[in-house]
Amino acid sequence: MFGSLGRHRIFLTAAVLLGAAALLLSSSLQRRTKYSFLDRLLFDLAFPIERMVALPAQSVRGVWNDYLDLVGVSRENRDLHRRVSELAEENRQYREALLTSERYGRMEKLRDKFQQPMLPASLIGVDSSSWFHTVLLDKGAHDGVRKGMAVVTPEGVVGHVLEVSSRASKVLLVTDRSSAVDVMVERSRARGIVQGLAPDRCELKYVTRGEDVKPGDRLISSGMDGIFPKGLAVGKVVRVDRVHRGLFQHADVELHVDFNKLEEVFVILELSPQQKLLREQAQRLG
Repeated sequence: MFGSLGRHRIFLTAAVLLGAAALLLSSSLQRRTKYSFLDRLLFDLAFPIERMVALPAQSVRGVWNDYLDLVGVSRENRDLHRRVSELAEENRQYREALLTSERYGRMEKLRDKFQQPMLPASLIGVDSSSWFHTVLLDKGAHDGVRKGMAVVTPEGVVGHVLEVSSRASKVLLVTDRSSAVDVMVERSRARGIVQGLAPDRCELKYVTRGEDVKPGDRLISSGMDGIFPKGLAVGKVVRVDRVHRGLFQHADVELHVDFNKLEEVFVILELSPQQKLLREQAQRLG
């Protein structure tokens, strides 16, 4: 075995030396301008050996360059993805800020319309109980909120303050069965009471049968309940029921406020002089 290894070692050494000599000879021939027959013969013999040595080196160099290109493309791709994500987030924040600005713009118009002190507040919770329809606000007694104050949005009536802590308050929504808003039909001025039925429905009650009420009529607050100022949007009549006997007719009401999308509200901090008088009278009678 050692004899065979020695023979192979000699053969490999000779091949390497021959290759090196061929490369040196080829390099020398390339610098010369005149070639003899022997030079051309040696060049022809050296060319295959030179090519065998050069091709692997070129292949390795090409693969390395391709790898570097791929690394660069991958890095650029990651940078582009990151930038696209950043732009998408900036766009989302811009749209959210624009929508918030529009909502507060409508709320400012509401404040200017009624000329009463109003406190902006944000929803921080919703009561999931099936007994009451309430929401929690981030303003409380420390901010001037008191029990019984009206809560509204530019779209219409929301409810009134039911409970107050120092930094938060609970609002009973108009959709609750225990809630009642004194309203009038904007077109005919017929009066009645809107009472809650379901999370998105109310009923118009105590409207005498002779009053003119039609589907599509807009209902507004009358200002006679001592809570809500006159002229706030409440809802729209969608169906009138005159089948049942009695003194009054009933109607299904679709509210203007979408309580599923409620985010910001106004708490009306001060009653109008008429509302103050009505509340005082109600307290004396009660």
